[in-house]
Amino acid sequence: MTVFGSFKLTKLLHKIIPVFIFCMIFMLLLFPQACRNKKPEFRVISFFSAENDPAHISFVNEANRWFPEMAEKYNFIYYSTSDWDNLNPEFLSGYQVIVFLNSRPDSTDQRTAFRQYMENGGAWMGFHFAGFALTPSAFPQNWDWYHNIFLGSGEYKGNTWRPTSAVLHTDDLLHPATKHLPETFTA
Repeated sequence: MTVFGSFKLTKLLHKIIPVFIFCMIFMLLLFPQACRNKKPEFRVISFFSAENDPAHISFVNEANRWFPEMAEKYNFIYYSTSDWDNLNPEFLSGYQVIVFLNSRPDSTDQRTAFRQYMENGGAWMGFHFAGFALTPSAFPQNWDWYHNIFLGSGEYKGNTWRPTSAVLHTDDLLHPATKHLPETFTA
């Protein structure tokens, strides 16, 4: 390369480098905004009651602080409501996941909507008191599909109301959720 060719290259670089730097700064400033504007992966609707029992109220409050943080971190929308009448086909059509934080639906229409949602490919997570059923009590086992088929748990025979140890048996050691568990263990 001649001195003249080197001069032309240097002059060209002096023009290109500032444009390149400007483009890089622009992209770095724009990129976080583009990430924030990314369409959420899915929508979650959470139902709760949070009445009477301090443990239930505390759990709901903690969950309703934690889930929005996870929604922001993992790009989904989280909405919670104590209005169980929203458990209907029209409302549920806007959500990919239903969460029962501490209870279950009581009315026949709500239960029918939930069952249809689940039988048509919906996703669900239940926490805390969502699986409780004890006859006789204020929460009797009066929904066979939910307790016996969907949860496969039937109803409680009693409740200790404090931690109790139990020997647990892992039925499927190859399943992703249980592959790291021993065949039996005490919890």
